[in-house]
Amino acid sequence: MGAASKASAGAQPPAQSVDAQLYTLLRKLELIAEDTEAEMQATTVSLVRAMPQAVADLDTLQDAAVDLRGAMDGLVEELRTLETQAGASLGLLVEAEHVKQRMLAVSQTLEQAQTLAQTLAAAELAISNGALLSAAEQVIP
Repeated sequence: MGAASKASAGAQPPAQSVDAQLYTLLRKLELIAEDTEAEMQATTVSLVRAMPQAVADLDTLQDAAVDLRGAMDGLVEELRTLETQAGASLGLLVEAEHVKQRMLAVSQTLEQAQTLAQTLAAAELAISNGALLSAAEQVIP
């Protein structure tokens, strides 16, 4: 029994120590598993309790989205109406500008007619006075 039996005797205590370590690790793993299971169960209960509020919040959000969509549709329709009115107003402004240009042309024509009438009146006066040369100068400058 010399060195071999001492070696085998020395090897057994570490083997028991490994068994003790394995037991300790196994027990720790069991405790961790129990803690994890308890946490999962608490989380599940919490989620189940929060579910009705989440469903109510989703319903509220859906109703708000429907209301918002309706408001947006109303705004789009209002914008279309405003666009139509703006187009009609622009048409009226263009028409008014054309009338203004025609009125300006009429005004210029009337001024020319007034000048011509004055020139003819002066020429007729000169002719009636017998000043034919003066009447010609009135008509042809």
